[in-house]
Amino acid sequence: MKAVLNLLARYGKIGIAATVLYLAAASGLRLVGMGTGTASTFAYVAACSVSYLGHRSYTFRSDAEHRRALPRFLVVSLVGLGIAAVLPSLVERLTPFDAHIGFLAVTVAVAGCSFVSLRLAVFRIADDATQKVSDP
Repeated sequence: MKAVLNLLARYGKIGIAATVLYLAAASGLRLVGMGTGTASTFAYVAACSVSYLGHRSYTFRSDAEHRRALPRFLVVSLVGLGIAAVLPSLVERLTPFDAHIGFLAVTVAVAGCSFVSLRLAVFRIADDATQKVSDP
């Protein structure tokens, strides 16, 4: 259980870094006049590099080859990108809230889906490797 909690803590740290980048970029691009969906999409793509490198090296401490892990990560990211491209505009159009609430909704939706996908399919951790993911 401690190993899983450590894993979630590390996931959270990298997730927060990527999320701060996403929120800052999406909000900044929106402030300079870019459309909501476009701003969210560009910001999401920018945050992906932080996410991949951070989750590979720090969160999951994976030694998976890039040629295996990166394409899988990209599939997970494309699902997240779809959410990022659509959800803020839907929130803005269908609710009384502005785009920033939609940007926050993206962070919640993508975080949950991504953790499960990254752990099970991208940077898979064998059951006997739980010591590898524990912090000292």
